[in-house]
Amino acid sequence: MPKEIERKFIVDTTQLPKLSNGDHYTQGYIDPERATMRVRITPKGCVLTFKSKEGGTTRSEYEFPVDEATGRALLEDLGRKPFIDKTRVRHDVDGKTWEIDTFYGDNEGLVMAEVELDSEDETITIPEWAVKEVTNDARYYNANLSQRPYSTFAKERTSQ
Repeated sequence: MPKEIERKFIVDTTQLPKLSNGDHYTQGYIDPERATMRVRITPKGCVLTFKSKEGGTTRSEYEFPVDEATGRALLEDLGRKPFIDKTRVRHDVDGKTWEIDTFYGDNEGLVMAEVELDSEDETITIPEWAVKEVTNDARYYNANLSQRPYSTFAKERTSQ
């Protein structure tokens, strides 16, 4: 992965030679309190995703394809471990594609399904195998499962 090696200096503008007009930049940083950033590597490619942290049914999401070498380097160099390990299967129910994830490692035993809607008030058929909605339970966000895996809240699960 490319590395940046740089040094920075304060400039005495009175000693600068005459310079041409430059390009104006606006630069900001993603607030980690407001968004998560993930790298997902699948057999079909690698995607860098930014997703807002607000809870509920609707969240902002921005996705950008990246090459696999870059994705793997991002995970290795900057990734928060452990990573989420899962298998995803797609299944259509009444014209909607459900994504069913089977988790491994510290999240072993967790199988979750999600379906994308056109609006928050869209009526959908909830299949009989979708037994408990956890849309508003932040414990089940993948970003949180990577830090507090499903295995850590076993007692909470069995008492519900």
